[in-house]
Amino acid sequence: MPTPTGTRIADAHRFVTEISELAQKVRKTEVGKVTGAASTSIDELLLTADQLLSDPSVEASAAGRHRGASLALRTALEIAVDRTLDAGMPGLAGITTRAKMLCPRFCTAATTARRANAVWSHLCLGCHYHQYEIGPTRDQVHSWHAEVSEMVGELASY
Repeated sequence: MPTPTGTRIADAHRFVTEISELAQKVRKTEVGKVTGAASTSIDELLLTADQLLSDPSVEASAAGRHRGASLALRTALEIAVDRTLDAGMPGLAGITTRAKMLCPRFCTAATTARRANAVWSHLCLGCHYHQYEIGPTRDQVHSWHAEVSEMVGELASY
């Protein structure tokens, strides 16, 4: 028997909140780290996104899993950008993420910076819930996953 819409929305909201809390914990542990175990958190976030997309046994609606995967991917990209900026332009820890997403063009190739900003913008739209919008599809999140995985590798090379 399908669950009522209100219950699915509550489940999706709870699930995205849990992913958001996980992302905040990861960001807090990233502060001050430059190499080593810090790369594990990006790998874990990418793995989390992959599991959310491929494991239907997760107790959330498909829309909730897609939003959760989008949030994990966005966090992984933000951490990769933070690392790149810390290496190339130290002292940017206090600025907003939106401002940070404009800075990679000064320490990476222009195409890399544009791609990172574009996928980050899509992920931001994908992980925010609006009652009047349909969430991201599985195919969209899969394409974002591939793009973020590639961007993480490219940003690590700078």
